[in-house]
Amino acid sequence: MLQTLSSSKFFDKSLGLASKWQIVTNCSKISLKNQWTLDGCVMNLIDRMVYLRMYPICLSKILLISYFCMELVEKNVFFCSKKGNMEVQTAYFVGSFPTETKCPRDNKPEYAFIGRSNVGKSSLINLLTKRNELARTSQKPGKTQSLNFFVINDTWYIVDLPGYGYAKISKTKRKEWERMIHGYLQRREWLQCSFILLDANIEPQPIDIEFINWMGESRIPFAIIYTKADKSKPEEVEANIQKIEAKLLENWEELPPRFRTSARKGEGAQPILDFIHEINERSEQYY
Repeated sequence: MLQTLSSSKFFDKSLGLASKWQIVTNCSKISLKNQWTLDGCVMNLIDRMVYLRMYPICLSKILLISYFCMELVEKNVFFCSKKGNMEVQTAYFVGSFPTETKCPRDNKPEYAFIGRSNVGKSSLINLLTKRNELARTSQKPGKTQSLNFFVINDTWYIVDLPGYGYAKISKTKRKEWERMIHGYLQRREWLQCSFILLDANIEPQPIDIEFINWMGESRIPFAIIYTKADKSKPEEVEANIQKIEAKLLENWEELPPRFRTSARKGEGAQPILDFIHEINERSEQYY
């Protein structure tokens, strides 16, 4: 259950309204054990504002976002959308960028996709957008080497990040990719949520667990997508997922939103799109 610290009444002159919001602990349910008490998502937003020197900040907006995170958990909106299903009508490749500072800066919400090399990231992006060749698929891991932006319905971005764990590159190149990925995830003010892709056909991989724990320690909101859920027998997939989640729960109090997909069968896209739709709808109200 969510723990309420306090509730107060705040007036935001810029919005012209008075509202009563609750400050809660662990309202995103993704904080690591014994790491912090305030909501990770809200603290991440404050950290980014401090980094970007975005002052003055409006306290009531911070509380609104905290309340939004609480609603996401209590109502499980990451599995359904109250305002109907999102439909992808247009999807275009915008460009590849070497650093976060070179990326588009047009205030559109962004959703990053990342996972181990060859986890099925490009296939998933094509599934979400219903475009077979929007993101290039390849049998050769390490194909994505930049921050690739795709604009969806002219209102939000899918950001395809390079895969981690690809061994057949130099240490220098691996460090460059790591700096690029971490720089984007930690500094990008328009990043709403990152989706970490895990292969549902294999047992927990140390590199995946380490990356997920780093995301939590960095207070970056994320969800998990299990890919290739059709490649093994259902009971084998279920057993692998249970092992992965048991491993995560060694360090986590609660798990973030999770989704299952099969690009080959065309399954699992809509719940993810509805999750994105809900965040977009709420962010439009609060910013």
